[in-house]
Amino acid sequence: MKKIFLVFVVSFCFGLIGVMSLTSQAYAKPPSCEPVAQNLAMCSNNLLACNTSLGTCNGDLSTCDASLTTCTGNLTTCNNDLGTCNTDLGQAQTDLAVCTGDLNTCTDDLAACEATPCQIFPGDGYAVSGSGPPLSYTDNGDGTFTDNNTKLMWEKKDDASGIHDKDNTYTWSATGSSPDGTLFTVFLDALNNTCNGSGATPCTTDADCVGMCGFVGHQDWRIPNLKELESIVDSSKILTASSYPGLTLISPEYWSATLDIGGGGGTAWKVTFTNGGVNTDSKLNGKAGRAVLRP
Repeated sequence: MKKIFLVFVVSFCFGLIGVMSLTSQAYAKPPSCEPVAQNLAMCSNNLLACNTSLGTCNGDLSTCDASLTTCTGNLTTCNNDLGTCNTDLGQAQTDLAVCTGDLNTCTDDLAACEATPCQIFPGDGYAVSGSGPPLSYTDNGDGTFTDNNTKLMWEKKDDASGIHDKDNTYTWSATGSSPDGTLFTVFLDALNNTCNGSGATPCTTDADCVGMCGFVGHQDWRIPNLKELESIVDSSKILTASSYPGLTLISPEYWSATLDIGGGGGTAWKVTFTNGGVNTDSKLNGKAGRAVLRP
């Protein structure tokens, strides 16, 4: 019995030693915290870098926002300019259409003008055959007549004691050389600068008149040059070498606007409608005047 008890005690001791050995391995010392601290430091550094990058990104975003605002403003300006350009383009297209219409009108007028017979210098009424067309005139019924060859329109003379009276005479110059005689200062001035018909009421436009300003509505009457004046001489006539409408002086001498190059400035050419002769005379002398224009 004692032997069995002793064996039991020994076995219990060895079992207790085994349990204590197993228990000491389960409660070993925990590992070190240094790696965790290192990881934490790394994360902190990474967070700082991220914050720095975030600040840079925010700055870049502000710059982009400012650029976007500028671009938006520029786009608005461009849109406004585009609207102005479109308006200008529309006006230019309208003006172009008007100009095209005017050009077409001018082209038509030019074609009509080119289709019209050329202005022909007439014969003198008493030349051999083939020396020019016969003298031909149209009485316009308004105090003027038109040469059907040259197309010049002439003042018709009358015996009514007014500005168109056939007996009126005028000086070419008051100073001896300049065109400041009554031929210009009285005769032409009355035709160009008074109301039609009166020869007395001054005017500059039709608004100044009950009717038209200027003789038959023209304010560009002038004294004919020598060749123009000679073109209405009818050499087939005696004493009054004319066949145009209206009256003419007996032994009439009419001033031309042509200067006498050899007269030292004091003489001008005249045409004598007694026989169609041409000569020069002192600008201070009185001669008849007849006005002309090209319509």
